[in-house]
Amino acid sequence: MLKRDSTISIPGARLSYLWNLIPIIVLLVLYFTKFISLWNGAILAVIWLVLIQGNAEVFLVAFILAMIIKCFCIEVYKIPTGSMEPTLHGDPADGDRIIANKFGILFSPLKRYDVFLFKFPLDKSTSFIKRVVGLPNEELMIKQGDLYTRAKGADRFLIAKKPIKTQESMWIPLVESIQTNQSNRKRYNPAVPADDWDLPENGLSNMADGKMNLAAGGIIRYKNAVSDEYINTPGNHTVSDIKLSFKLRAEKVGGEIYTTIRTHAGDFSLHFFSQPLKAADSDSPNLTWHFRAPSSEIAPYPNTLEYHISGKETQTLPIDAKIEPNKDHLIEILNFDGTIYIKVDGQEVQKYDYITSLQDNQPEEDSHSSYQIELGTRKYAATLWDFNIWRDVYYYDNTGILRGNKPLTIPAGKYFAIGDNVPNSKDSRLWKVRKITLNDGTSVQCDAEPSSSDSYRDDGNIIKIKRNKSDNRGGDIWGMSQVINKANIAPNGNIVENAPFISADEIFGRGLFVYWPLKRAKLIR
Repeated sequence: MLKRDSTISIPGARLSYLWNLIPIIVLLVLYFTKFISLWNGAILAVIWLVLIQGNAEVFLVAFILAMIIKCFCIEVYKIPTGSMEPTLHGDPADGDRIIANKFGILFSPLKRYDVFLFKFPLDKSTSFIKRVVGLPNEELMIKQGDLYTRAKGADRFLIAKKPIKTQESMWIPLVESIQTNQSNRKRYNPAVPADDWDLPENGLSNMADGKMNLAAGGIIRYKNAVSDEYINTPGNHTVSDIKLSFKLRAEKVGGEIYTTIRTHAGDFSLHFFSQPLKAADSDSPNLTWHFRAPSSEIAPYPNTLEYHISGKETQTLPIDAKIEPNKDHLIEILNFDGTIYIKVDGQEVQKYDYITSLQDNQPEEDSHSSYQIELGTRKYAATLWDFNIWRDVYYYDNTGILRGNKPLTIPAGKYFAIGDNVPNSKDSRLWKVRKITLNDGTSVQCDAEPSSSDSYRDDGNIIKIKRNKSDNRGGDIWGMSQVINKANIAPNGNIVENAPFISADEIFGRGLFVYWPLKRAKLIR
């Protein structure tokens, strides 16, 4: 009598089990990427496993796993509005699709400048995504586009500096891939005038293959002050936090290439001097780097950084950067949050903090010219190309709770958020709550400035707070419609107050990754 060896059938059983899981995995991927709804995915899974395969337990396991992942680990969202541009592109139909990390928020508290998800305090049925700028138990204020904070018990406001990786995701391109002959340029902001560069008109420059050969004594200038204008939004402030990048090729030893950036805190100038190295150091000449305040006489100090404010002593620091003649080099100048970074060929060669506290931020009067960016050559020609200019997010508040440079105290357990698209973001600066207190002591709260005009309506003897079915917005803070008889409202019981804070229990995740469209796939910083 032969006895069946059950061990022989186990691999086949496992393969069959895995085979049944493949369609479920596909459905899970389609659901988490928002290509199908949860309901449609569940119907397809039931049809496959129960009706076709007769394997209900696999469906049950997959369903439970999906719910655990959705509730506690990750979830996907589509960005419907542009309040977080340029970090996240928003559109009701084609906005960025992101993965949110729900698990990490349980063990790691929010840090300043994290992109996070939360229930809108004035409509808890709606989820928002913003950038956290204010933390519990501190004071927050805005000055000249930057954020300043003062910890509890401290005596000074310190500038809130962004990590450089975060800053790289927040640069707003002003001019991209500009061709200095004023043609074939790509612009992020079409409102920037077409004649924003002054070019030499005395034969000191010529163009070939999109590159400018600038003769000795030639100067090109970005003649308009960089402003905080955005798509369909005019600029109202001059922005000195900018990034400039370009490529250069020095032709001969002994020449100079200089770049000047003027800021509200002072002037920065970069000077590249070509000098031969000693034979013991190298057999080939190189360009040394000189970074100093503008002056009529430039002394060839090698490898220095100088920063000058009127009435103060010039700051001098060493710089380690070597640029060889007849070789292409990428130069990047990043100025933001009171810090300037210099990069040569992708390597950081200097970092200088010129503003650390509010007391350091003393604007310098413009005693030179209106040009904010200037590049030129002396003694010998050089080739320059691939100019790019970005500006930083400029924080301001003309009408909200931070207007007039007033500091705001953030209570324990509360956070303050602003969208990266500052002029087009409804965020903590502008939130107001309407509180209606009834005679019995209970209250009804709603958004005092809802997106729809008919969300709150005074109809004589009654007040209607309406939830709009068309956009699923409005109602009270729980997303419910309310009809209130005015006779039941306590005296002075209908008031509007600022409501700028997000409670810790309303926060449920961090932005993790943009996965669609593929060309914008990136980590969210």
